[in-house]
Amino acid sequence: MNWGDRLFEDGIIKRHIYKEAFNKIKREDFLPHEMKKYSNADEPIPLFLDQTQTAPHMDAIFMEEALINEEDKVLEVGTGSGYLTALLAEVSKKVISIEFFKELSHFARRNLEKYHFRNLDLIVADFYKLCMKLKFDKIIITAAVPEIPWFIQDMISPDGITIFPLGRSIPQKLIRLKNGKIENLGPVYFVNIIH
Repeated sequence: MNWGDRLFEDGIIKRHIYKEAFNKIKREDFLPHEMKKYSNADEPIPLFLDQTQTAPHMDAIFMEEALINEEDKVLEVGTGSGYLTALLAEVSKKVISIEFFKELSHFARRNLEKYHFRNLDLIVADFYKLCMKLKFDKIIITAAVPEIPWFIQDMISPDGITIFPLGRSIPQKLIRLKNGKIENLGPVYFVNIIH
């Protein structure tokens, strides 16, 4: 299945660069063998360690709402299987992706090696204990945070955008944070961030 075509037809993807990325990066390349048969389902798919791979429409929403472009340096929190990481690397200048679980980061690295990206780095770390001097244009957090992580303001460039699910219980909210302004993009459901 070409996810780019489907998401474009459904009106979730609006930019052709995203459509091309979703068509090129195959979701099944980022799933455990026994779960590959579900790669055409637009829903989260279980991985391991109680983690999931986000539904493709949600990855598209992250990219569209963050306005990811070819000049962006992107911080992804929650590498997971590496699927969104690959999509981000395909459409941006640089991606640094953080994963709490070492086993999941190794799984993602093996998956990402299939695409030979040279513009991404994977880090195993606790996001809440991270000390980075880099500034990012976009930050995407792929697990629900209990409260707005204001410390990320030190990592975002002026006019940068941060997207993240907020809340420990349903309904969570998808939040866009830009220039200190909070925008609720609607209800979502994500696994909670681990730290």
